[in-house]
Amino acid sequence: LISYILNNGHCCWRAVPKLAGLLRCGKSCRLRWINYLRP
Repeated sequence: LISYILNNGHCCWRAVPKLAGLLRCGKSCRLRWINYLRP
């Protein structure tokens, strides 16, 4: 997730999990990024 967002940005959170190869929804990716992973 971190590498994908740093490379591509977070334009559409619904598309992030599919493009990053993750098995979670876009909402959980967004919350995880905001709460834990954002540099």
